[in-house]
Amino acid sequence: MALKDGDCIKFVKGKYEETLDFHKSEQTEIFNWKQEKLTLGFQYWDSKLEKINEWKESKRQSCITWWVGVKWICIAYTFTVFGVWFAFEWVKHIIALCYVYEIFAYSYAWNWIRTSLKLVWYTIVTLICMILIWIWKPLRPAHKV
Repeated sequence: MALKDGDCIKFVKGKYEETLDFHKSEQTEIFNWKQEKLTLGFQYWDSKLEKINEWKESKRQSCITWWVGVKWICIAYTFTVFGVWFAFEWVKHIIALCYVYEIFAYSYAWNWIRTSLKLVWYTIVTLICMILIWIWKPLRPAHKV
């Protein structure tokens, strides 16, 4: 059997086409396998997605519940602390006002007492002077003897 012109080229071309067909079939098989696995992956993801969403929702609800509790605890603590502080401030102001009132009342009373004592003293001194003047003979009214 003798080779003719172009037999070698035909052989190479045939093998090349076989290789191309093999590559196409391999690529098609790989593509189909990828599609199948991708579809299975999406199905798995969709089946898990509902559970994941339920888990996320439960965690979010528990977090919200926790935060609401913590928030009200923080609000209550703040109002308690500042309420007590505010009450103590008012108590301090009231005590200070009472002290100021007492001091002014005592000082006013002391002023009044001091003034009245001065007036009493002046009155006593005046009476003593009047008595002394009365006792002093030359100024005494003359009595007929």
